[in-house]
Amino acid sequence: MRNEESSSAAAGTLLRSLKGGPDWKDFVYFDGAPRVNSVFGINGASGHMELFAIAGDSTLYHNWRDGDGWHSWDANFLGAPKVTAVFGVPGVKGTTEMFIIGLDGTLYHNWLDNPNWHGWEPDFDGAPKVTAVFGVPGATGHTEMFIIGLDGTLYHNWLDGNGWHGWETNFLRAPKVTAVFGVPGATGNTEMFIIGLDGTLYHNWLDNPNWHGWEPDFLGAPKVTSVFGVPSVSGATDMFITGPDGTLYHNWLDGNGWHAWEKDWQYAPKVKAVSGTSFNSSTDIFAITTDDTLLYNAFIKDNGSGNWRGYWEANFAGNMPRVAYSAIAIDGDYDGPELFVVSGS
Repeated sequence: MRNEESSSAAAGTLLRSLKGGPDWKDFVYFDGAPRVNSVFGINGASGHMELFAIAGDSTLYHNWRDGDGWHSWDANFLGAPKVTAVFGVPGVKGTTEMFIIGLDGTLYHNWLDNPNWHGWEPDFDGAPKVTAVFGVPGATGHTEMFIIGLDGTLYHNWLDGNGWHGWETNFLRAPKVTAVFGVPGATGNTEMFIIGLDGTLYHNWLDNPNWHGWEPDFLGAPKVTSVFGVPSVSGATDMFITGPDGTLYHNWLDGNGWHAWEKDWQYAPKVKAVSGTSFNSSTDIFAITTDDTLLYNAFIKDNGSGNWRGYWEANFAGNMPRVAYSAIAIDGDYDGPELFVVSGS
């Protein structure tokens, strides 16, 4: 599963951990990595794991993993400009579609088929200057892309067998927004969420072929600062939101529909970011607390059923970072999932 780009407030050391069986192994320094602000990874069209890091000076670095392991870090990847964000999503033709945002808000696009990258195209498809980019494979079989303009305007584009289709402004009369996120739903739909300028959580969904409009205060959600979700090994879709005070809420979608928001989920402390991935028999969730501590929780599937662990663990691997700015996990195709943490320690 691809992960949303995860950004940090300061440059830090890039650490990695590999999951071996049910446990995460000791954290190690990622050899050759610069000090980075953020990291993003995706399983690419070439069959490799593609990893991107933004250094403290906004340089874009790239690395990849194949059956022989990780390779070396390539700075200014394919002539990339200095950037503030990077994101990628699987394309409809088996490609990997990559996007970066330049320091001036310019949206660049690149794509990977097998085995070639194709260079960074600025002002992609006539895009305005942007602050954020997100994409998700859609229920229609298309690749659904969203960008946020400098004034908070939400734009939408999609990729099908005929190519890209242009940016649609104020998509489905969306309000001005600060964030957008989507995830494949347990019922076969694409579940989309946006956060308004005042922290209101809106929900929309795509079945085949219709979108259904933005519903504010979704299921009684509080005002929020972040949203994240993941398809679970339970068959449900697990969603997480954080309130302005760091309170963590959880909801899930299964065959019976959405449920209710659970406050202070699993006795979570105050948090500012959530990420995670699903692989084989577990869904692994990571949270970063307001004091920059990395926590771990998981849904473990066993003999057709399963349960959440019921608690958050701070010391779930050896050589734990004392300070964590951001974390992403990727369901690796070789030795299992890998966890990447930007650490201040």
